[in-house]
Amino acid sequence: MIEPAPPGSGGWIRRLWPFLAARRRDVFLAFGASIIGMGLSSLTPLVTKFVVDDVVVRHHGSIGPWLVVLFVIAIAAFAGAYVRRYIGGRVALDV
Repeated sequence: MIEPAPPGSGGWIRRLWPFLAARRRDVFLAFGASIIGMGLSSLTPLVTKFVVDDVVVRHHGSIGPWLVVLFVIAIAAFAGAYVRRYIGGRVALDV
């Protein structure tokens, strides 16, 4: 059975680490999904800038492809958040 570190041995992360190490794959999967999802979400303002500057102001190109790009980013960010919450929830219940 996995035992936490004694109370005087450090902070809460150090005490929690043995439990997380037993589920290392799921922890890294949830963390990776979080990084990917947040990275994709951070692209949304950049794409919006291109839509406003190029399509709306300068009338260069169509808005359709940019809307598809925004939709794909939203779906991928949602998938990343879903994986993070699902796997992270499983780890939380196991710990």
